[in-house]
Parts: sequence; C-alpha cells; structure tokens
Amino acid sequence: MPRAPLIRPKPGEADPKLYQAADPGYTANFSRDSLTYALLAEDLAALRSQVAFSARRQGRRRDPQTGEEPGKIHHELPGVQMRGLWTTYNACDTTALFVIAVNHLAFRGERGIRRRYRDNLYRAVEYIHEHLSGDVFYEDPKQCGAERFALKVTYWKDSELNVPGEDREPKYPIAYSLVHFQCKTALRAAARLLRSRELREQADAMIERGFETFWRGDHFAVAVQGDGTVIDPPSSDSLHSLLYLRRTEISPGAAEAIVDYSEQLATRYGYLPGLAQAEGGDEYHTRWVWVHEQALLHAAARRHGLERAAQIAERIVPALAFGFPELIDPVTGRPGGNPTQLWSIGAHVYFERVRVAKALSRLLENGDRLAAEAVA
Repeated sequence: MPRAPLIRPKPGEADPKLYQAADPGYTANFSRDSLTYALLAEDLAALRSQVAFSARRQGRRRDPQTGEEPGKIHHELPGVQMRGLWTTYNACDTTALFVIAVNHLAFRGERGIRRRYRDNLYRAVEYIHEHLSGDVFYEDPKQCGAERFALKVTYWKDSELNVPGEDREPKYPIAYSLVHFQCKTALRAAARLLRSRELREQADAMIERGFETFWRGDHFAVAVQGDGTVIDPPSSDSLHSLLYLRRTEISPGAAEAIVDYSEQLATRYGYLPGLAQAEGGDEYHTRWVWVHEQALLHAAARRHGLERAAQIAERIVPALAFGFPELIDPVTGRPGGNPTQLWSIGAHVYFERVRVAKALSRLLENGDRLAAEAVA
C-alpha cells in the first residue's frame, strides 16, 4: 500500500515526521485528519506522533485572530488566512479527539501515557468545561474573544450550515450534536485516565441532556443555536454519533430508527453526508460521498450491530480501486477532490482489516461445520 505523503512544513512549524492531510490540497497538519487516520488504521506510531505534536501546540491563550483558547487543540498548522482571520484553531472537535486518542494509546499499552499527558488532559477537560452550558457543549467564538471564526463551521463538515437561504453561518453560541457526543466520550476517557468519578458523572449527565436537546424521535438534530433555532437538515451526523455512544447509552430501537432515517442518504457508494437544502450553497458536504466517513459510519454500525447500515457503508469498497481519493461521485462512482487524502488511507486500511476479519470468521465457521460433520 502506498505511504501517505509527508508534511513539508515551514521551518519551526511542524515535525517532518507528521502526515499532511492531503496531496495537493491540504499540505498542513490537521489534528482531526491525522488522529482520525491513525485511529481508523490502528497506526499507533502515527497516533503517537500526532498526539505529541498536538500536545505541544495545545492552546495557552485567547486569540481572536486564530481562534486559540486555553486547552484547545489546533485545527490546522500552519493556519490559512480567510475572511480577515486565521484557521489555526478553528475546530471544536479536535480537543475531544485528542483525549480519545490518548486514551486509545493507554488502552493499547503505551507506557507512561497518563503521566506524560496529564497536564494536557487537564487543560483539555477545562476547555470542554468552559464550553458546557446546562451539560450541553456549545461552540462560541467569544471564548477566544472574537465574534466569528475564519471558518463558518468548526466541526468536520466545516464549509457552512446546510440550511435554506443565504445566511448559512451559525448564530453563536451553537451546539452540534455530533460534537456534543464526542466531548461526552472525551470526558469519559479523561475520567479513566485521570481516575475521576466527577468526570464520569459529568459524561453521564451529557448523555441525558444530549437526548433532551437533540433527539427528534428517529435521529439527532444537527445543531441547536443559542437563540433556540434548530438546524435539522438530513445528515449523516446521527449515524456518526453512534460511534460515540455505547450500547448502554441508546436503546436498540432508537439505533435502528437512526438507520431507517439515514436511508435517504444511501447511494450506490455509501452514505452522503447530507442533502442540499437550497440551490447556490456549498456542495462540498452534500454533493459527494466521503470515503473516510464510510469507515466511521461502518464502525458505528458494527458497534451497535446495525447490519443494514454496515452494508451501505461497505458500498464504498469497490471505489477504493481508485486509490485514496477524498470524494466519490455517488452517480458515476468517479473520484473527486484530492487524489490522495490521509483519512481515506485510514479508510482503506480499516476496510482491509474488516475483510480479513470476515475471511477468518468464515474459515472458523467452515472448520466448525466440518468438525460437526465428522463427528456426525
């Protein structure tokens, strides 16, 4: 399998051992992309390097130009100037993913990981706590002293809100359901790493409030703004959120309802991230099937035993013959976006592991059948 491209950073900006997010489009280091890649691929060396780099660049001050906040993990280094601001810390989900990554390394037997990142974990937890209101995680640029960010949206679907009309920028504060459950999972992970019952209880409270705030009978609303406006276009966020909910945290019936709701997003090549709500909007997160997301949705489906959802996400596998593209056209099956995307490499490795696991399972089943026939 081809290796992912290495970063070519500006001097002093990044470790040359780190991966860049894409070639040629995103040549910086993106915490979200790199952590997602490493978790999907079980690439512990890459995960270890990214955690170390993100920890060194963890926010220490409030900067309205870059979005930096104490404890916050960077979005993009080096950042890019947009709309008179910088994208450097324009992510509200990276801090949660950082904590989850540290916990994964600990789970995989990384020695000294708790001690090494103890201070970083406390700062990350404090960042999450500062964004909680009534046990719901809210994104708000006022936390860094700004009125807005360089990016309109600051979780992985970071183009714009998928709503009718021309005003597709959030009215802050805003709570994204997917990010809320990611932060819940991060606090539960931090509770284990820091041996804190208080953090475990906080995570439990976030589950209850998450359902009260976002649940709509068969899915989670994408977001709720501070003024009470509910942002609820068709979205893969509900299915994605199941990756951050344990089986004990959502009923089997509710999980199945999410699969039924998500059927409107199903294509020949997997799930769309959303359905466009108006002409003239940014189609980046509605027009295409995202390769990496199929692996995440598949993992969510496997976690909850949702066979139908897993089968739909696996439809991306034939398209992997194109290599590591960012996007797939759901009509033609042709690749789009960057031809080499880091977290698409992670999806390739993930689905290859799934294929091997299925093959081994079939061998074991055949062996059991033959043994039973021999005894008979």
